[in-house]
Amino acid sequence: KSMLDAGAPLAGGSDWPVDPLYPWNQVQTAIDRMGLYGEDAPLGIHEAISRRASLRMHTRGTAYQLHQDKQTGTVEVGKLADLVVLDRDVTTIPVSEIKDAVPQLTMVGGAATFDISTSSGRSARRALDAAMATKGAVGRVRHDHLGGRHAGCPCTMAQPESDD
Repeated sequence: KSMLDAGAPLAGGSDWPVDPLYPWNQVQTAIDRMGLYGEDAPLGIHEAISRRASLRMHTRGTAYQLHQDKQTGTVEVGKLADLVVLDRDVTTIPVSEIKDAVPQLTMVGGAATFDISTSSGRSARRALDAAMATKGAVGRVRHDHLGGRHAGCPCTMAQPESDD
């Protein structure tokens, strides 16, 4: 919040693959400052930002940071349609539920790359849920059955399974 108040552009993200990639938890944590592990008290609550600022930092801000703001980051004519449709409206639900948002449709460049309404989408979701249940909510999972689009994905497809 201090940086936002000073006029600095903010970009949301993670240290993936060092840390788990849970983008909706990251959006929520910027607002409630509670973190993935359900800490007892918010960390630096004075640095909490609004829901709108968090969503902006994780969309427009990240596109700006990556020098892709002419192509992505906002929904505008002429930009790539990199979109996600969620199972809930993260602009209106209680902040504590944002982390639980589940993608229903993902589009990259206007083409659907994941659609929960298809049999392959439902199968992929079941496999991911099973992997998450086995590995734990904060572990990396392997879901190479989802196809070749793994940029920014928490899977272990490109990395050997670790014993830790």
